[in-house]
Amino acid sequence: MKFKLIFFMVPLLALLYVAGCTNSSTEILKPPNLIISVDGNTIHPAVGTYSWSRENSDGTSTAIHADSDAPPGLVKDQEPFIVTPSSEMTFDFETPPTKYEIRTWDEDYNVTGTFDKLDLSEHEGTNIFEVLAHWEQGTASYAFLLRVK
Repeated sequence: MKFKLIFFMVPLLALLYVAGCTNSSTEILKPPNLIISVDGNTIHPAVGTYSWSRENSDGTSTAIHADSDAPPGLVKDQEPFIVTPSSEMTFDFETPPTKYEIRTWDEDYNVTGTFDKLDLSEHEGTNIFEVLAHWEQGTASYAFLLRVK
């Protein structure tokens, strides 16, 4: 009887020890949210492809790479947000990136321009925009659709 108890307890204790030594974290690996403000209105862009990582307390790192469709595919079923050529747009990141750029896309999945700032007067009509942001922890893409008229 004593042998059966030891035979059962040793593996159980070993399992509990190993489970206690793992460095599991409930922190979700994802980039910061982006909220776009235009003329007092808010746009929540679609999150596209991103790569994100974090350093663990034991010196290792944890990373994720999430692929998505390109910006034209992400916004194809959305109604464009209507703005004027003189509208002012601001990008409010949950955590500010080290840098970002704005890209325009056509429906054929081609990048048609890359900008540091967005001057809406140069984009009459319906436009697919991507904000590509960079942080120390990774890179993220955000897509939205505007109609400038």
